[in-house]
Amino acid sequence: MNAVNLSASLDRARLLRYAALCAIATNILFNLLSITLFSNPSVEEVIHSYPILFAPTGYSFCIWIVHILFIGYALIQITTERNYKPAFDRLAIPLIITNVFELGWQYAFIQGRLGIGMLFLAGMLISSYSLYTYAQKHIELFNLNTSWRIPFNLYLAWTSIIAISATSSWLVSTGWEIEGLTRINLTIMMIFLTGLLGALMAFGRQDAVYPLVMSWSCFSLWMKYSLVSNEISIAALAVAIFLIWCALVATVQSPKVAEKVFANPL
Repeated sequence: MNAVNLSASLDRARLLRYAALCAIATNILFNLLSITLFSNPSVEEVIHSYPILFAPTGYSFCIWIVHILFIGYALIQITTERNYKPAFDRLAIPLIITNVFELGWQYAFIQGRLGIGMLFLAGMLISSYSLYTYAQKHIELFNLNTSWRIPFNLYLAWTSIIAISATSSWLVSTGWEIEGLTRINLTIMMIFLTGLLGALMAFGRQDAVYPLVMSWSCFSLWMKYSLVSNEISIAALAVAIFLIWCALVATVQSPKVAEKVFANPL
């Protein structure tokens, strides 16, 4: 009876893992088709089509890195030697849900339905954070290498940046504005928001990857506006340097690094 239950459990786990692989592959295929066959603009082009200043370059490059890491993760999780690693089973469902939300958000945006797209994006942000926390918890619980967390850390950081930019585009599309609040001031507020998010993740979860990705977005804005707006470029450079410092502190404070330092003092 136990053998039967174990076999049924493994079959369900394999099904979920293959479903996760299919969800990721479908997401990648959609991205490829949106570039090669669809007549609609890309998500990045939609976001940049509105007069917003918080628009870091390299959206596509960053998400392709994440998708490549995800497809690698999904392929490794279905190998025979990983059958008895429960961490991969626990991450399969939130990984599927997150990819479905991403597909919905992208499709809605390229169709020009920004309001519906924002609902999917909100779901994507929540599910990507859930996926991130599940990855942190289960990878540590089942004693997997911390490198397994990197795709999920990158994905949450990328989703956070996208959420800020896409929200700006959606608000502009609705005609939203605050009297006395200029586009430059709003952009600086968003830059400081990225700094706050990066610092919270660095000090709250000892995560160095998240603040580094946020730092990249700030460096991108610094380079983009260095000859256009001193206010934006100075704010972006200051926050980028601050986030690098946060990442270094998070690296030193991470439990495994601290354990090695104290185990082998100078």
